[in-house]
Parts: sequence; structure tokens; C-alpha cells
Amino acid sequence: MKAVTVILLIVMVMSGQIIAEEKKPDENTNSKDTSHILDEIIVTARGYASEIKKVPGGTGVINSKDIHFIQPSSISDALRVIPGVTKSSDSPWGSEINIRGSSRANVVFLVDDIRLNTATDIGAQFGTIDPASVERVEILKGPISSLYGSGTMGGVVNVITRSGRFSHDAYTEGGLNLLYNFNSDGGSTYAYTAYNAPDYYVFASGSFRDFGSYKDGRNNTMKNSGFSDLQGIMNLGYKTNEINTTELKTQYYRGDEIGIPGAGSVGFPAEATVTYDEVDRVLINLEHTYRPEVGFYQESKLRLSYHSIDRHVRVNDIPPPTGAFLKSIEPGAIHKTYSIALINRFKTDNHDIMLGLDTWKRTYDGKRVRTKHNGETSIDTPIPDSYYLSSGIYTEDEWEINDRFSMNIGGRFDRIQVKNEETDLYKTAFATAPPPPQPNRRIWDKYDVTEYSWNAHTGVTYEINSLWSTDFIIARAYRAASLEERYKYLNLGSGAEKWGNPNLEPEKSMFFEYGIIRTGDILKAGIALYYNDLENLIAENRVSPTRIELQNISEAELYGGEIEFTLRPTAWFSASGNVAYTRGRDTGNDQDLPSISPINGFLRLCYYPFQGAWAQLDAIYNGSQKKVPTGVNISDKWTRFDFMAGYKFIVATTGHEIYGAIDNIFNKAYSDYLTSSRGFTFNEPGRTFRIGYKMEF
Repeated sequence: MKAVTVILLIVMVMSGQIIAEEKKPDENTNSKDTSHILDEIIVTARGYASEIKKVPGGTGVINSKDIHFIQPSSISDALRVIPGVTKSSDSPWGSEINIRGSSRANVVFLVDDIRLNTATDIGAQFGTIDPASVERVEILKGPISSLYGSGTMGGVVNVITRSGRFSHDAYTEGGLNLLYNFNSDGGSTYAYTAYNAPDYYVFASGSFRDFGSYKDGRNNTMKNSGFSDLQGIMNLGYKTNEINTTELKTQYYRGDEIGIPGAGSVGFPAEATVTYDEVDRVLINLEHTYRPEVGFYQESKLRLSYHSIDRHVRVNDIPPPTGAFLKSIEPGAIHKTYSIALINRFKTDNHDIMLGLDTWKRTYDGKRVRTKHNGETSIDTPIPDSYYLSSGIYTEDEWEINDRFSMNIGGRFDRIQVKNEETDLYKTAFATAPPPPQPNRRIWDKYDVTEYSWNAHTGVTYEINSLWSTDFIIARAYRAASLEERYKYLNLGSGAEKWGNPNLEPEKSMFFEYGIIRTGDILKAGIALYYNDLENLIAENRVSPTRIELQNISEAELYGGEIEFTLRPTAWFSASGNVAYTRGRDTGNDQDLPSISPINGFLRLCYYPFQGAWAQLDAIYNGSQKKVPTGVNISDKWTRFDFMAGYKFIVATTGHEIYGAIDNIFNKAYSDYLTSSRGFTFNEPGRTFRIGYKMEF
């Protein structure tokens, strides 16, 4: 708490001390642009700002206003406004997302364009970013870009945090956001400040969140669902001249005592209490941009980055028979990613070309401590110390054939090397081994595996008229096996063991999508149909009565459709919504896939009765999921309603907003299918009252 106080004091003191030459222009206190389901611009797809209607394939964008209206615990909760994107919960803090049936390992997760690599068995990525610090989130729904390499079979999520900027005139800006949640009896504080000038900028922000365990719709406390965390961001930018710009972005996140009630499907007993004792994330990103804009040559960007996440899990309350002798299990690891990238842009009258190369290296260093009731400990390594090195080259060409018709062609080639150290079963064994005794032995020899793979896509867009456009894309993508899949070792008891496989080949996909988009001031709408054929999928295979091994044995298909709209008929009313359906089949075994969201929909109605006042009603619908594989329970349908209202006003040059909300108005008791499909079910929060205050200058 002291650290947070210091961070926030620094931010607010800077706000008071910096003297600006000119204040930031005032914003309309009753902005009607409250829904960004069909945002006009996206950067992640091509590496530069592109009109969404000119990007073939499914995309989605939310901005800070959308996030503010929802006030989510995790970014994934705010993404419900994007069709085809649903959350997969392990906890309120650490919900992951599912894009059209693909999740976790098959979705690349970026923070400010930088990969965050970590284990995906328990959600951690999305929880390590305070939603209040996010400027926008951009999503690619499938392998529709060649910029990102392995893991894009399901898509890309790029979380772009708030920062400073170069401006024509110098000014200071800042803000404060306070929130209290009555259900979980906790709150959050976020503050930021920036000094923006023509030649440089300075930005700083800090946040603190502390929430207890929430109550569900039956008024039962969801044990171990609270969390506490803090975050600090410091960014600097300097423009040497009109063509040279250097930016340094740094982030630090720390989470403590983070409850994970939905970790029952990853080898932990459902009765056990699973907690992140500590989670730390560090990002350092140095970027230099050279922008001559002379003839064909537009710009070059050199990026150096370091991104790490340090995770420590604690498992208590272990039931018998294991709990008879074990008091706790504490796995932990630090996942570090080092990267370097060179990105070049060239442009002619009809072609906009990206040419780049990048290298990133993920290292794993972990251990697992098991403690007996008498205090004895043993240390083992469920995954050996290892690294994953990816080096690739890519190009994309946006070819404007004429005023209405354009084509995008892209491809990427990657070399991947994976290497590990020799590993024994134990680093330190129990002084008195519990039954049955397991003698120490070598479980992994040294492996050094090199493989090559590639991505490619071709897409076209056609503007039918000033309102309507259509697009089609075909893409080939891959996902190389992770360190966890290659080197997993798990003792299942009774002599049975589960093993990874260092020689796993990359998974592959062929992706097709057709879409229609309508733009306009009053009505925006979109329809998309897609098909994703997946081959060489990694799955468990029982190779003997006592050995289960990961192998490339499975095939699957994902297909479905989406509809979305935004309607603004008057200055005082707007409506937006979507419906999405995904079907997933394990074609190799002729059965349904798990982790496929049922048909779902979202509707938002916004009302602006007078200057500064606003009200919003959200309806979220999930259908029942009866198409499930053997051993997975079907789910019931549910509908939830949320209401939020606020008032904006200006005092001098400072904008203020007070707001309140009721989530789950009718106190619906429900659980999310993408939680239960992972083997453990917990109810979502019941009726929740929230109040907040926001200030910006």
C-alpha cells in the first residue's frame, strides 16, 4: 500500500508542477460516441493505421470509453462488445479470451505491440494490466496478418496502454479515476499525467486495486476470488528532428494473493485452494523511428524490448489421498521474452508495402516446491530450464488496384529453435519419501530442435458504393509447440505418467472468411462468415497403460458467423449490438470440440437526456451449449442486464464525472460455459453496485 501511495503522489505532484504553454482543448462533456463496436481505424493488422473497411478479415476495436462504461476487473470482460470474442474464466482477475473457438495458446497476446509469453494452463496474461490504463484494444479474429508468426491461428489481441504524444502545441493533461465495488467490498484508484510538446513528451501513471471475494446470484461467497495489485507506467518520447523519433516505454505490475477459483482443470484437485501468491510483470520497450518520407521510402522502425512475467502459485487444502501427507504445492517460474524487430514501410501510388524481420527469445526458469505437514520439502522441475527462439522475415503489400478494389498479400517465414537442459526428477528430495517411493532419475535429456514454418494470406476488399463494402480472405497459419507442451512431466499416481514431446511438429490451419460492412453516420453494420480447418493438432495419446504422451494426432474445424450494428438516429439516443455463433468439430474423432462458446448476443442502449447526463443499459445473452464432447456437461442459457448512469460537468478547465452502476440487475445465478468446459464450474458475480468518480484536465 505504501508503494502505491508513493506512485500516486508522484503522479499528482507532477501534474501540479508541470507548467504548460497551452491547455489541452476541452472535450464535449456529453460525447455521443459511446459505442466503438465498428471503429473506423485499426493499427495491428498492417503495422500502420488502416481503415477497417479496407482490412479483409474480422477485426474488433474497443477504446477507453468502452472500458470506462463497463469498469471490468479484467480486460477480457470489456471485450464482450466484440462479436466472436468471449471470456474464458479462471477467476475475475485472470479471465482469458476465446476468439471464435480458439483461446490461450492459439491467440497471440501483445502489450503495446510486444509479445507476452507465459504458460497458459492458468490465466495470467489479461490480469496483469489494469483496464483503467488502457487506451484501446485491437483484435484480429484469425490469421489475417503475416506480421506475428507462430500462434496466430486463432488471432491476435493487442492491448495499447495510455501514453503521452507529440503535439503541435505544448500542454499538460492528467486524470484520476476512483471506483468502489460493493459486492466484492473493494475498489481501485488510477491516476495519470502527461506533458506533451512538439519535441518531447513525459508520461506517468499509477494504479492500485484491492477486491475481496464476491457473492454470486445465490448470495453465496465465491471462495478465493479476491485479489490485490498495483501498476506503474513511465514513458518518454524525444524527437531529435522531424524525421527521427525515440520513445522509451516502461511498465511494472505486481499482484498479490490473487484467488484462482477456476483452476480445477490443470492438475489441481477441485477442492484445493489455488492462489497466485505473487505475479510480477515488467516491460521495457525502446523504439526509434526514422521517417524521411522521401519518394518510395516512408519509414523504418527499430524496436528493442524485454517483457517478463514471474508467476508463483500456491496450492493449499489438498484433499486425500495426496493431502494426507502434503500441506502445499508451490509451482513457480519466470518467463522472459527478449525481442528485436526492424520494420520498414515503402509506398508508391498504388502499393503500401511492409517489410520486416524480428527475433524473439522466450526463456523459462522454474521449480515446484512441495511441503509436507511436518515441514519437510522437496523441489522438482515440472518443466526443464529451456528456451524458445523464433526468427522470421515477413512482407505485406496493400495494393490499391483502383478506387474501389484493393488486394492485400502477405507472407512470413520463420525459423524456430527450442533447447533445454538435462533435468532430473528432483532437485531436492524429501528426507522421508511418501508412498509409493519414487527414486530420483533423469526425466529429460538435452534436446536441441530446429524447425521451419510459414504464414501467408491473400485478401481482397471491394467498395460497392459509399456505404457498402465487401471482403474475402484466405490464409495459412501455424503454431509451434510451446515449451510446456514439449517438456511437460506429470506424475498421475499409481505408476501412470503424462509426458510432453520435444519433437512435436507445428499445428497448421487454413482459414477463410467473407464479410460485408456498412458504414455511415446513422447506421453501421457488419456480417461475417468464416471457416478454419485445423490440422496436426497437439493432443494427448495413451501410448501404454502407464504413459500418456502429447502427439500430433488431432484434426478439427471451426466455422460460424457474426452480425453487428451501431445505430445513432438522434443526438440523444444510440443502440448497438451483436450476435455470434461458432461450431467446433473434432473431425479426427468425430465429436464436438470443448471450449466452444454457445450462441451469444449483446445489446446496448444509450440515452442522453440533457447536456452532460447519460444512461446505458446492457443486455448479455448466452445460449445453452448442448454440442459438447464426451465427459463435458452441457450448459444452461442465461441473460444478464447491467445499468450504468453518470453526469459530466466542467469546473474551470477540469472535467469531472460521477457515475453509478448495477451489474446483474436481477441477481441472476449463472456460470459461464467456457469455465465449466475446462472441468471446474464457479458462478459469476451476482447483483453488484458500483460507484465512481473521474476527473480529467
